[in-house]
Amino acid sequence: MIRTFIAIEIPDEIKGRIARFQEQVAVDEKSIRWVNVRNIHITLRFIGEIPESLVEKIVISIFEKPPQIDTFAIGLKGTGAFPNLRRPRVVWVGITSGNEQLTKLVTYLEAQLTNLGIPKENRKFKSHVTIGRIKNNQKLLNSGIFDDPDALDAGEFQAQKIVLMKSELKPSGAVYSVLAEQSLNNKDSKLITI
Repeated sequence: MIRTFIAIEIPDEIKGRIARFQEQVAVDEKSIRWVNVRNIHITLRFIGEIPESLVEKIVISIFEKPPQIDTFAIGLKGTGAFPNLRRPRVVWVGITSGNEQLTKLVTYLEAQLTNLGIPKENRKFKSHVTIGRIKNNQKLLNSGIFDDPDALDAGEFQAQKIVLMKSELKPSGAVYSVLAEQSLNNKDSKLITI
């Protein structure tokens, strides 16, 4: 069994801006366990634990024929928390552009995965980038910063591919590795398995 998810990777330059924000906020917010900067990404669909034999079927179903979506811009700005700032569990960066295309991608992926017998996701997709998790359901001391749309402007980048990731949970944290990647809407695109 392997733990998997489908994502869009974020360029290092933008991850660097998020990391600087994490460092500034971490001075006051000791209750947040920050996501390691190398693991920051946009999750399109968390698949979970699946038999290794199913990976090949997912690759064939999703990654050998790209979704008919052109490359598109994704803007990352503002922060908040799920389910809300009164009872925060997850700290996120907002997505200000590219939401329509992300929703189309998620709809496409959901249909392909359901055809493979993978149960449908119960929660509605909310585009965001997880950057931290709250320990013990503590309140955020500086919650105003998470309400401020200008607290973090991480910038914009072009989403050009989707990736199937493997997640290994280790004592030091999750380690991600790419199983396959596929360019968006490129007729000459090749499947790359790693």
